[in-house]
Amino acid sequence: MFHMLSAITLQSSTSSQRFGDTVDALSEYLSQEKLIATASPLGRRHRHPIMDTDDADLDFFYDVL
Repeated sequence: MFHMLSAITLQSSTSSQRFGDTVDALSEYLSQEKLIATASPLGRRHRHPIMDTDDADLDFFYDVL
């Protein structure tokens, strides 16, 4: 099974609530279509210097299984 972790930084014009609601709606649709098993809600990402392999400073994450 494929597990995808996505980390993002939102544009200042997009609220985390609105983006999270959109991800939830998309996840529900993909689940109904049996394209994914589950997806996590949008969460706040904390920087981890040992695990971060690039210079991007990403603020939020969600994962899909």
